[in-house]
Amino acid sequence: MGIRMSLAETKSDAGAFSQDILKIEVTGPEQIHLTVIDVPGIFRVLVPGLTTETDIRMVEEMVKDYIRNPRTIILAVIPCNVDIATQEVLKLAKTADPQGTRTMAVLTKPDLATEQATQNAIMELVLEERNKLRLGYLVVKNRSADDHSSTTQARTASENAFFSADPWSRAAGRCGVHALTNRLRILLMNLSKKEIPAVKAEIVTRLRRNKNDLQAMGPSRADEYSQRQYLGEIAMNFQDITKAALSGEYSGRKLFKTEEELRLITRIMRLQKGFANIFRQRAHTDHFVEDYEAALHEPISEVEGEFTDQGLETEQGTSAEEKHKETTVFESPIPEYPDIQDIITDEDFICPIASNTPIIERVREVFDAYRGPDLGTFGGAILATVFEEQAVKWRPLTFSYVSRALGVVHHFIVRLLNHVCPEEQVQDQLWNCLLHKLQTAYRRAMDHAHFLLDVEFDWCPNTSNHYFNDLLQKKRADRRVKPLREKAITVSGKGGALPAGEYVRLEDVGQGTRNMDNDEQVCEDILDVFECYYKVAQKRFVDVVFQQVVRHYVNIKPLIHVDR
Repeated sequence: MGIRMSLAETKSDAGAFSQDILKIEVTGPEQIHLTVIDVPGIFRVLVPGLTTETDIRMVEEMVKDYIRNPRTIILAVIPCNVDIATQEVLKLAKTADPQGTRTMAVLTKPDLATEQATQNAIMELVLEERNKLRLGYLVVKNRSADDHSSTTQARTASENAFFSADPWSRAAGRCGVHALTNRLRILLMNLSKKEIPAVKAEIVTRLRRNKNDLQAMGPSRADEYSQRQYLGEIAMNFQDITKAALSGEYSGRKLFKTEEELRLITRIMRLQKGFANIFRQRAHTDHFVEDYEAALHEPISEVEGEFTDQGLETEQGTSAEEKHKETTVFESPIPEYPDIQDIITDEDFICPIASNTPIIERVREVFDAYRGPDLGTFGGAILATVFEEQAVKWRPLTFSYVSRALGVVHHFIVRLLNHVCPEEQVQDQLWNCLLHKLQTAYRRAMDHAHFLLDVEFDWCPNTSNHYFNDLLQKKRADRRVKPLREKAITVSGKGGALPAGEYVRLEDVGQGTRNMDNDEQVCEDILDVFECYYKVAQKRFVDVVFQQVVRHYVNIKPLIHVDR
């Protein structure tokens, strides 16, 4: 038990007491169903070389632990030759059992109480004339310390003879082992009846908890076949929930109601919507619209969930222009996962609003810096340069968006694995097998985002989309119509030969053109072509990033083809 057995063990670290239990069973046809726990007596004086302050605290805590159990009967054993007022055990018993329904005092060594005054004091306790206990006091006489040979019958006969004399005979029902046994039997029966409902409830609770724990452990995995079956069930459960999360089939699964973060496709589509909106509103450097104030007040309320439009903290009364000057577009992608911090962009991207400088000024600067010998035309390099400067925010916006999508998927995998495999040891081993492949898939997604950006910027702008030509023709038509509106004549159509509308005289059409030099005409043509191409490229790029990077590499590859 690791206890010090003698004063000679001076170098031993063991104490004089131990929490270990020495259990002795006594069986027989006349033995009662009773468990007696004999705890050490409380002491305050140390024995040098044998007991320590630790032993004092250990014994006191040991006694308190046993007596606070409501199903135990507290037998406060007190020698007859000591003052009962100095016995700390009664104070501890009253604290543990304030009503006194399970506390009984047992007075021992009555043969040592030789003085008449001491015997009278003991009888006052037994006859409940002072220091009353609800269950009272009983007196027993055991063998003396020198008696090693007497039998149980001899001990009982000696005790009966002792208690038949005065003054003990006055409390015959409270003296002797036989009286103590009867009292304990009745008390134990009453206590058992009282505690049986609580015992039954505790058994049911423990049984239910053990069944749940056993069910959580799954079937026995003692052989290879059982282990494969166990892992297969985890994989199938993970796959079924993942398919439901990717397809949005949440009905019938309680998990998606309690764990909103596992509604994967919902979070991804909300993220995509926000990315498309913020890309349309703020991905360009200079505004295409002439009315800058209208752009300032354009709402980005559709950017929800995974995005923020809180902007920089400003005092009340700040102008709309200052409030919209910079906006925190993305939150940092789930910082509690250091495994992917070297793959994703973990810093918030501050997206400034497009400047109020007319974009024609940038076109003129680029044309002056990169023009060639062309007359009335322009080379593709000029268009590419304007596009690169106008789309300078595409890269950080895209990387922030893809990083956030990776964070959402990674969080989903971690939470779902914890759900389908709650056993920590198995979960850790599975995660060690998955992590490297997940990191590879995440890097592939980020690399493909780099690739798509390189495709957009490393070659001259080009498209076969008929939408580009439709926009360009409309843009040129609007430029031709704008100066003619000043010369238009409005016809009401009432009683005349012409229907209602605006008309321009034929001789005014030739005068509707503006006088400008060759360079100004070329810059205007560049702006028309670039603005139409930018709108086409912007819509195409947003769709391609979602389809090829987020939907394919972020959602599909890590969750379905992670083994490849």
